[in-house]
Amino acid sequence: MLRNFASTGLYTPICADGRPLIVAYVSSQTTLVELALEVAASRYVFETSPELEHDRVARKEVSFRVNISEQQFRNYLSQLYSPLSEDILWYSNGQPVRISSSKKLSEEISRLCDQCYHRCPRLGNEMVNYDKLSSAAARARRELVEAMATKEEQESLGLTGFGPEVAAYRSILLADGLHIKDQDGWRLNLSYENNRLAALWNQIDECITNTGEKGVSVAAILNILQQPPFGLRQGPAPIYICLYILVNADDIAVFREGSYIPYLTEGSIALLLKRPDLFTLKHFISTGIEQKVFNIYRKLINIANLEGNVKLRNATMLGVVGPLVKYIEALPPYSRNTREISLEAQRIRAAIMNSSEPLQLLFEDIPLAVGIDLNEKQKEANWQEELQIRLRKALNELDQAYPKLNLRVQQALLEIFNHFDIEQLKEIQVKRISPLVEVCSDSELKPILQSMIRPAANPSEWVKGIAGIVVKKPVDSWNDKDFIPFVAKLRDYADRIEQLEALSALGSDSANDNIVLSIMGSNGKLKREVLSRSHKKDVLVDAKIKEILALPKDEARQIMLALISSLLEEGAEDHE
Repeated sequence: MLRNFASTGLYTPICADGRPLIVAYVSSQTTLVELALEVAASRYVFETSPELEHDRVARKEVSFRVNISEQQFRNYLSQLYSPLSEDILWYSNGQPVRISSSKKLSEEISRLCDQCYHRCPRLGNEMVNYDKLSSAAARARRELVEAMATKEEQESLGLTGFGPEVAAYRSILLADGLHIKDQDGWRLNLSYENNRLAALWNQIDECITNTGEKGVSVAAILNILQQPPFGLRQGPAPIYICLYILVNADDIAVFREGSYIPYLTEGSIALLLKRPDLFTLKHFISTGIEQKVFNIYRKLINIANLEGNVKLRNATMLGVVGPLVKYIEALPPYSRNTREISLEAQRIRAAIMNSSEPLQLLFEDIPLAVGIDLNEKQKEANWQEELQIRLRKALNELDQAYPKLNLRVQQALLEIFNHFDIEQLKEIQVKRISPLVEVCSDSELKPILQSMIRPAANPSEWVKGIAGIVVKKPVDSWNDKDFIPFVAKLRDYADRIEQLEALSALGSDSANDNIVLSIMGSNGKLKREVLSRSHKKDVLVDAKIKEILALPKDEARQIMLALISSLLEEGAEDHE
């Protein structure tokens, strides 16, 4: 009878995607159809009859009938396909088998899975071994891969306690030798001693290599690993892919939405877990000329003492891009935007900041930015030395752009306050300004005074604090147009401070109001006088003022200016 059913062609030995297939056949079609029709009919009446909308009793009765019919269908189906039933014909991958209990069925399923998914790594952690993770499991997986990306050199990846992320680390990485300690300390490792893991690494390698320059998305790799012979679920699979990327950081280029990522941060690797479709992996293979160019970059990084990527262990091309990008990103905003540097330095900065392809950046964009065409320069004997000198000069300009700005700011401060040493100027100004803060009520001048007496770690920070208040933004965020207004405003503030100091020296008088009167002539000569104005009304003075104001506007203005000029000249003679 088994052979007769097998010859009917009602089934296929395996699924279309290669997964194993078990078929349970029972010759009881009529009863099943009747029960299924009963369920469908009762549901149709319950969902479509308008009469039930306003009749609660009838609606409750029909709902009860739906539940009863569904329960009868489920009960009959469970009895019909129970492994204990003698009426079932079982087929496993096209071959008839004898199954007489639930235990036998479980054993057969396990046998088929072992046979079909024979390359799937063995996982000792059930929490992450699902296609859809719970929130706790997803958080544990994220914390694990973030630690892999940032704390590789630490024991247990810096994870402490007994949380689920620690359990995942011990069962997935530590147990299989994927995080080991050698003479250089702790490091991530792709173990090839385990045949299943070796097959996994080879499969990922094949996925990336076969796509060539186009690259392959992480989502596509996950899909392949989900199929036989791996059958790796979506929970643990990204952990293995992240491990592969981190260990092969020098040979695998990672792109997010087409933009090259020289190093994986916590944020980018967390996004990879959520949106693997956004990330593409490409393989890098260096040639002779590329190796020569790489040696130039490597020497430059060592000489310039650029901060590199902690993953930089092997001498490969991709390990150079990370330190260069990191160096540019670490520059102050001013250095990333200023044009007070050479065109070569500006082009180098733009090439690195806007790079999307690491190979194009290293072998085309950067050399061309300093005026070197590698295809032409290879014919010259000293092209490597010339490229290194130009690159070093451009990077040094970028490095010194912000310190030079700070030096200009300090020099401006020394010049305006007529001093030669910034540290002594700081001490003098703190003593000078402290008593003025209390008497000043001007909302614009008072913050300047406060910045001058605010404690600072060193004179350089003191200067930055004052300059930031004057321009109303930190010095490292300035643009090239901010320096000239800074000098002009600082001169004005210095003048106002001097006037406030003169008024403060006179002390307060309830009967009089002290004011500072200043006039600058076309020759640049400044005339200034501190005058005392009485609060008492003077009939004669008020009459003269009204008489002058009654004149035509231009004439009145000329009289006022003449009076002010005369008063200042008399004041100057009195001082002499």
